[in-house]
Amino acid sequence: MKFYYATISLSLTTTSIIAARTDEPITRKILNAMQQNSTGSDYPFSKWHSYKTCWSKISKEFDFNVLDSTDSLFSGFLFWGPTNAYYEASLTFCNAKKYKDFSTPSSTILLLAASFTSLGTGSAFFHGSATQLGNRIDNAPIGQIAITAHQVAVSSLGENEVVSACLPEEEIDDSIVNGTEVIKGFSRIFVDKEIEEWDQAILDLGTQFQNDYKVTFSCIVTTIVRIVLPTRIGTVLLNFLCTIFGFEQYMIDFLFNEYDAELQGLLVDKVNVVSGDDKKLLLKRGLGVLLKIGYAMFWQEELFAGPWLTSTRANDIGAFLQPFVNVLADYMTGYEHPTVVRTGHNIYPDCNRCRKQEPHSKWHEQSSVGLVDLVYLTDDVDILLRTGKLGPDSTTSTETDSDILSEQIAAFLKTDEAACLRNNPHDHGISCIGELWFGKGVFQNEFKCGAEASPAACLKDHITSHSSPMGQVISTCAQEAGPMTTEGHWKVETFSACVASNLPSLSEGDFFRFLDFVLN
Repeated sequence: MKFYYATISLSLTTTSIIAARTDEPITRKILNAMQQNSTGSDYPFSKWHSYKTCWSKISKEFDFNVLDSTDSLFSGFLFWGPTNAYYEASLTFCNAKKYKDFSTPSSTILLLAASFTSLGTGSAFFHGSATQLGNRIDNAPIGQIAITAHQVAVSSLGENEVVSACLPEEEIDDSIVNGTEVIKGFSRIFVDKEIEEWDQAILDLGTQFQNDYKVTFSCIVTTIVRIVLPTRIGTVLLNFLCTIFGFEQYMIDFLFNEYDAELQGLLVDKVNVVSGDDKKLLLKRGLGVLLKIGYAMFWQEELFAGPWLTSTRANDIGAFLQPFVNVLADYMTGYEHPTVVRTGHNIYPDCNRCRKQEPHSKWHEQSSVGLVDLVYLTDDVDILLRTGKLGPDSTTSTETDSDILSEQIAAFLKTDEAACLRNNPHDHGISCIGELWFGKGVFQNEFKCGAEASPAACLKDHITSHSSPMGQVISTCAQEAGPMTTEGHWKVETFSACVASNLPSLSEGDFFRFLDFVLN
C-alpha cells in the first residue's frame, strides 16, 4: 500500500491540510487518522484561502483537500504534536514578492516552499511516532533547505564543486545533485515508493548531497565571514565559532583545508569592490539571523542542554521573550515578515499554551522563522556577489572600513561574554553568560519568585535581587521600549538608544558597545 500524497502537503498541529488522490479512499482515511481533531478556538480559520492559493502554486499533481479528522476509519487515534509553525514559512515563500526582492529564481523559491511543507508534514505527523523513520522525515528537509540556500549564496562563484556542494573533494562523484533536485527527489519518495522503502530511500538520497546541516550552516557562515572581514581576523573568528559549537576535527579540517581554501580564491576579485557599509550591513543581517537560530537551538534539547529545559518557570519566561528576540532580530536584518511570524500570535493552534509548557514547541517555531531568514540572507549574499552592492548608498570599499570592522570583532572576542563561550562550550557557555548578565542561579530549576508572578515580573525580580548591572540596563530599557503587542509593535530603536546611553555606567560593557555598533 502506498501513501498517495506529496510531502508538500501543508501541515498544521491541530488540523492538517492533506493532498490525496481522489481514487484512493483508504488513503484519505489513513491520512485523516493522522490529523489532530481541531478544538483550538483561537485559530484563524480564514487562512484556508491562503493555504489553497499557495498549494496551487507548488503542487499541480494533487488536489487541495481539507478533511474532517473525525470522519475516519481510525478516528479514535488522534495525534498531539504541539510543535508546528513550518507551514507559515511555506506561505511566506508562496508570497515571496510581498516580502523581498529576490535574486533567487522563482522556481527555486517555490521548491523551498515545498520543502518547508515537507518539514511541516514531518514535524506534525512523523516526528511524534518516535520511530527511526519518523525522525528522518522530520529532520531531512532542514538539510535540503540549508544546501539549497547555500548554493544560492555561492551561485555566482563559478563551477567549483567543493564550494558548491559543501563537500570534501573525495566525497564528490557523479551521484551528487544540487539542492533543488534533492527537494524534488524527497517529495517523490512518498508518492512513488512503498512505505517500507521510505527509510532506505531517504538514506540513499542523503548520499547525494551534504545532508549534515551543521556543516552546511558552517559553509554559509564561512562565506559571510570571508566577505565581511580581512583574512586574519576572519580566521580568528571562525576558530572561535568552531570552538563554541563543539565542531569535531573532521569538520574543522574540511572547513579550513578545503572549503575555505577554495572559497578565498574565488572571492578575491569580488570582495575588493564591496563597500564598508555593505560589509557592515551583511554582518548586521547575519547576526540578526544568528540571533533567531541561536534562540531556537537554545531550546532544541541537543546542542545546548541545561536545567532550563525542564524548568516550568524558565519555559514560561522563554515563551515570553520569544517575540522580543524575533522583533529585535528583524530590526537588525530589516527583513519583512507577516505580523503572525513576528509576534507568534496565533501562529499555530493553541500556541500560547504549547510554547509555555515545554521547550520543543519553542524550538520548532523559532527554527521555522530562523530558516526563512537564512534563505533571505543567502539571497543577499548572492545579490552582493553579483552586483557588488547591497545597500542603496554603497561606496567603494576602503582599508579604513575593513579596519573598523576588524577592530570591533577583535574587541568582541576579548569580552567576558566571548570568554564564557570559548571556555565553556555548549550549555555551560550559555549558563556563564546568563549568570554574567542576570546573576547566579538564572538557569537553575526555578527562578526565586512567586508561582503567580508574570514572566516579566519574575525576570525583573531575579535581576534586582542579584544586583546585575547589565540585567538592570536590559530590564529598564525593555520597559522604556514598551510592551509587545499582537500587531508586532515594540520600539526596538528606543531599546537600542537606551542601552547605548547607559553604556558609560557599565564597567563591563564591551559586549554592549559591540551590539551598539552593529545595531546603529
